[in-house]
Formats: sequence, structure tokens, C-alpha cells
Amino acid sequence: MPVGPGRPREFDADEAVIDAMTVFQSRGYAATSLVHLIEGTGLSRGSLYKAFNDKHSLFLAALDRYTSDSLSRLSSDLGKEPARDAILTTLRYYARQSAATKGLRGCLVTATAMELLPDDADVRGRVRATFSRMQHLLAMVIRKGQASGEISLRHDAGWACPFPVVPD
Repeated sequence: MPVGPGRPREFDADEAVIDAMTVFQSRGYAATSLVHLIEGTGLSRGSLYKAFNDKHSLFLAALDRYTSDSLSRLSSDLGKEPARDAILTTLRYYARQSAATKGLRGCLVTATAMELLPDDADVRGRVRATFSRMQHLLAMVIRKGQASGEISLRHDAGWACPFPVVPD
């Protein structure tokens, strides 16, 4: 009788990524050890390595999840009408988040940029794409507000970032 590919995974990989995201956000990449990840996810060393290969791969999965969730929320918030209210609601959300207990951990994208750039090409591409998408979403809502007359045309929608935010 042929031997199968191994036991089926007994955990939800997405939940593990979310748990790891919390660990990385609390500790930073360099200060997060395998022991921290095992404790934070509740998985064994073998399960972590089998599912994610290494700490860096798990970190990238966590960063991808964080940015995907953040960009989805930002897109949804900025897509509301009227444009001016959407911008104000978004800014208030970030202010509340920053002042709340969860906000004390900070933004994983910003912390990652500070810790791992410019040396990590995988992270650099992800951070650049995230900031670029955020700038695009903000510019779109400003243009939408300008088209409806809510926002003055004297404001440049390209203000979002006139300089590169991620070094080459």
C-alpha cells in the first residue's frame, strides 16, 4: 500500500498567520524568536516549519495579511460618500486606533520599514506596494471630492507623497 504525503494539517494556517502577525507586531521581526512564535500561535516547531518553511516566510505571510486587511479597510472607508466625510472618518479611525491599546503596538508596515529596509528586497517590495496603494486611494478620494465640488481644486490630489517613501 502506497504511503501518503503525511498527516493532514491539524490547524488553520490563516489563524496561525494572524497569531504570528500579533507576535511580530508586538516584538518586531528581529526580537521575535521561534519560541515566541510557538507560544503565540500554539503550534509546534515542526508544524511551523512544515507550513511556513522559516521565520522570514511566516513574517512575509503575516505582513501580507496585515497589509491586505489594512488596505481593504482603507478602500472601504474612503469609498463612502461624501468624499470629504470619508477622509475625515478615515483620519478619525487612525487617531482612535493610535490612542487605543491596540495602537500601542504601532503599525506593522511602518515598523517593518524602519527595521528591515533597505536590505530586505521582499519587504521593500511589499512596503513600497502598500504605500503606493494608500497614496492611490487617497488621491482618488480627493479627486472624487474635487469633481463633486466638496474639495477645492487648489488642493493637489498628488500631495499624498511628492517624494519616494521607500528607498531603492
